[in-house]
Amino acid sequence: MLYGFINDRAAKLLITDKKLREYVCLIISKLLKLNYNYVKNNLELVHNGVNENQNIKGRDTDALFKNDYSVINFEFNNEYQSEYIAKNNMYVFHLCLRQLKPGEKENKIKPVYQININNYDIYKKGEFIYKTQLCETTYHCVRDNNLVIYDINMDFLKKLSYNEIDGMPSDSLEKLFLVFYNRKDINYEQFYNGNPLMERVVKRLEEMWKDFDDMLYYDAEELRKQVDDRLRKERDAEIEKEVTQKVTSEVTNAIALKMIKDGLSKEQVINYSQISDEEYETLKNGL
Repeated sequence: MLYGFINDRAAKLLITDKKLREYVCLIISKLLKLNYNYVKNNLELVHNGVNENQNIKGRDTDALFKNDYSVINFEFNNEYQSEYIAKNNMYVFHLCLRQLKPGEKENKIKPVYQININNYDIYKKGEFIYKTQLCETTYHCVRDNNLVIYDINMDFLKKLSYNEIDGMPSDSLEKLFLVFYNRKDINYEQFYNGNPLMERVVKRLEEMWKDFDDMLYYDAEELRKQVDDRLRKERDAEIEKEVTQKVTSEVTNAIALKMIKDGLSKEQVINYSQISDEEYETLKNGL
């Protein structure tokens, strides 16, 4: 088996498995600091489409749940991309908006909890869990308690030693989330031995490994290479763009300067070369 972050397909199957609903409820109750039985009450998996517009890219969530008191959405992100960040932010607002039903005199909005399980540290502060809400920047007053985003930093778990994780309580969030990243130094079957719930989770992962035609986990080294290649291409494209802009600017200035030397009026030079008044004066004063 490969070592690394779990792929989207496996993550969705694991989180949405009815036989593992206790596992999901435990994660939610521990993360949101709520009573387990309160969370479990009427928790159900709902349709994952957050918007009916077929033209919106990334309109489907990974695993969307609701119960009597809230809406909870799980998202798995294997690499940091601005597109993923925008998509996850969009989900929170759409999940809130979809609760508003036209014609109803009173609309009771359930809190929306977005749980992002990331294969990176989104804020680069070394924390395991980040909680984000809309707030006023000077006084830090929360604007809306119904919109909450939790970011789980799986990179944090990669760096903990075996003994550090092993010494944590069996129902700690660290141990609950660890299965989403396959570490080379941990035999998960032995690690969770004696923990009935997590034994079932590991068994389900093993079943998926046997049934899958593709990988259960992303190859960490291969994923790192892909990210490096993408960043290199983006960097090269940016450099090429900067060089092109610089050359274009130099050519434009050279043409404008010749026009000035040839005695054309300021209006003519600016109209033909499309330079600014300030650029014109700079070129003229440099003669």
